[in-house]
Amino acid sequence: MKKILVIQLARFGDIFITWPTLRSLRRKNPTAEIHCLVRSRFKSALDGCESIDRVWTLETAQILGPLVDYSGNMTESLLRMTEFSELLQEQDFDEVINLSFSPLSSYFTSLLWVPGQKISGYSRFDDGFLSIPDDPSAYFYAQVGIGKFNRYHLGEIFAAVSQTELEASDWIFPKNWDLAERAKRWNEKIGGDPYLVIHLGASQTLKTYPTYKWKSVIKQVLRQWNGKIVLIGAAAEQSLAEETIPTEFINRIENFLGQTEFADVGTLISGAKLLVGGDSAPMHLASFTETPCLNLSFSGVNFWETGPRTMGSRIIFSSTPEGLPSDRVALEITSMLSGQESGFEVIQRDVAGVVGYRWIKREDQDFSWRLINAIYSGGEWPVVEDRLIASGMWQLREATRTALDELKNLNHPEKRSMSLRIVENSDLAISAIAKVVPPLQPLVSWFEAEKIRQGPNDLETLIEEY
Repeated sequence: MKKILVIQLARFGDIFITWPTLRSLRRKNPTAEIHCLVRSRFKSALDGCESIDRVWTLETAQILGPLVDYSGNMTESLLRMTEFSELLQEQDFDEVINLSFSPLSSYFTSLLWVPGQKISGYSRFDDGFLSIPDDPSAYFYAQVGIGKFNRYHLGEIFAAVSQTELEASDWIFPKNWDLAERAKRWNEKIGGDPYLVIHLGASQTLKTYPTYKWKSVIKQVLRQWNGKIVLIGAAAEQSLAEETIPTEFINRIENFLGQTEFADVGTLISGAKLLVGGDSAPMHLASFTETPCLNLSFSGVNFWETGPRTMGSRIIFSSTPEGLPSDRVALEITSMLSGQESGFEVIQRDVAGVVGYRWIKREDQDFSWRLINAIYSGGEWPVVEDRLIASGMWQLREATRTALDELKNLNHPEKRSMSLRIVENSDLAISAIAKVVPPLQPLVSWFEAEKIRQGPNDLETLIEEY
């Protein structure tokens, strides 16, 4: 029987985004034994996932504790990591799919490797340097993350790394969550009134909207809408609710912080008119409910990668939480509840496909994204109309020509030292150009990722590949 291990060492939200890939992987391998490795703190995000046969948990505090405490005992951490990897290695996995894209996960993947095993996602070469064996992972390394220009959703990228195709049926709640029974209990608490859900907190401060602004938003919404507001979040965030609830509307607000499992959160979201919140696990859960969402997104997140997937959902982007006015949020909420447009710039989910968002009330002529499409998807190369970009392209060409001229000298011992320095300086120049001309970053990032993928090899092969 084929055995597959999926490694996902990220947080709750990324694990929920991984569910569709696990389902598509099951569909592709109906008789396989599928295991999943997650951090112990986030194991509950896999509760009810019917596509996996066994969950392994990584005790990061135990393994990394000796490394991060005052002793800085790297040897002890490596020993514990090796012992755990040997335990997993005994499972004889035929395939390992690493969806974490982190240094720790890459070391684990390399430690698990045995001859004949197929690996997707980050790993390590024998010399310890990063190994990126597949094209989707190389794309992730080059183009995905904060400050970059990717517009593919993480759900689609995870599926591409696992070499599976997602279907609409992959984005559903598990049957064993018993939503109907849970919905009955929660509706009794709410009183049968229409309601919207607000998730007050987030996994990181840079994703969290200030409580005083939430309070203003709630006041404005309840003055114009006759329903209720349900507050959700972790028990540790209870102080947020206490600071947020306006006393004049206390009878129209249900505070459920710390009272919900993920199945309950999903149930509440599925019955809501709207979910409002930052980039967090509930926003990702809403992808399984077809509940419209208003995502408050800030510069610490790339909304194209992690935004809500329900058609009609909207995203308000602001550089900082403090810079997003409360009346702007309240207006978007009431507009969505009434089925209208607010008239302001917003990103809307209304396009089927791997890139499902578009700007409303804003012209979108993103040179860098069109450059990515040309490099990776065979799209048309964008026309260069900006003088700075044209200058950057010319400098890239000159740096490339210089490096190519020197590569042929690397086989000559008497010229090799000088030519290596020139090639290295050309590489530095290429990286510097991307900093001066940010729209060209996708092209430079592609180059740097492909350079890393070469790995250790003989000089002749390295020269040819380079």
